[in-house]
Amino acid sequence: MLNPSQRAQAVAGSEKARAKGRRGRRRVRPATHRDWVVEPLEPRSLMSVSAVGAEVRVNTTTTNTQRESAVAMDDSGNFVAVWSSKVGASYDIYAQRYNAAGVPQGGETTVSSTAGDQRNPAVAMDADGDFVITWWFLNGSNYEIYARAYTANGSPRAAEFRVNSTISTALRRNPSVAVDSTSDIVVFGWESYQGTKFDVYGRRYNALTGSFTDANEFRINNTTTRLQQNIAIACDDNGSHVVFVWDSDQASSGKQDIYARRYDATTGTFPANEFVVASATNKQVSPSVSIDVDGTHVVFAWTSKQTGNYDIYARRYNAVTASFPAAAVTVNTTTSSVQDDTSVAVDSDGDFVIAWDSNQSGTYDIYARQYDPSGTAQTGETLINTTTTNTQLNPYVATPVNKDFVVVWE
Repeated sequence: MLNPSQRAQAVAGSEKARAKGRRGRRRVRPATHRDWVVEPLEPRSLMSVSAVGAEVRVNTTTTNTQRESAVAMDDSGNFVAVWSSKVGASYDIYAQRYNAAGVPQGGETTVSSTAGDQRNPAVAMDADGDFVITWWFLNGSNYEIYARAYTANGSPRAAEFRVNSTISTALRRNPSVAVDSTSDIVVFGWESYQGTKFDVYGRRYNALTGSFTDANEFRINNTTTRLQQNIAIACDDNGSHVVFVWDSDQASSGKQDIYARRYDATTGTFPANEFVVASATNKQVSPSVSIDVDGTHVVFAWTSKQTGNYDIYARRYNAVTASFPAAAVTVNTTTSSVQDDTSVAVDSDGDFVIAWDSNQSGTYDIYARQYDPSGTAQTGETLINTTTTNTQLNPYVATPVNKDFVVVWE
């Protein structure tokens, strides 16, 4: 797996990523002037990884702020990065495609075309490279969720469209998206403040026909007391095993735990109610989730303050049998500092990599650790970024079926 002398890197301005149908999100940090670069990694065996080429800045526009990036990858290792960029007084959504060698395919393109703030993009890519981007849009006084679907060559299938079916002044934010292997099943998720609290909502879409499978959005959480937020989604290859994850203080005010719920996107049904992924003293927040091709290997990762410091935890799950093979484990080995902003990616064999940021050296850097399908660590924590001046934050990782992966951070 990762060799400490072999580093992958990418600087990004964002809070999300997707690995094999998954997109995680995390808290937004204050904006500064940011650019970001990306470097893909070549196919790995269990004990080695090599970076492919040097780091490359993704955004060609370097004025103002570039932030809130996300990344998604297809089965061949081609990938697309998205981010929000400040243009004038507002933000727009941009995208840049790459082939598996990390060579840009065309230039950066504008995704959103409507005037007004467009923020917090997320992206999901199917097996052949078709992809869907989603973001929130301040439409007058309404915060709404928008999306746009693309073919593998970067051509938009149609204009951007509104995802949420309920139109009101409710605050909607932090969208997520996952796709099956062909993009005929697209699952959106977001959090919405309707009334007195946030709940998490979803809706299905068919990118091939350009139509919604669901006439209306549906609520994901079945417990409606207190706060539900920070949703992430993972989807297997045929859409029958979708996993939503989020954090909630429903058990105790002021103490978030991690919850998840299974969903069958082929039938539009929940097999069961939500379940607890992690519950402990103090906070468990900002979950990430990734899944393999058939749903047998699911990995949750999150930030926890259960020991007093913020650490990174992970837990494996089988969505087919609806069971946890083992208890949660601590990912980071250095525990004397803040570990935060985690992202996880699972490949087709069930191997997985977890990335996070840490201030253990005095400033924030990006670290990662890799595991085999049984959850056995294959490396210690490894420094990812080679540029160690200033601050490196918010890593996101994506992987296809052939064991390449990409890490981005700001």
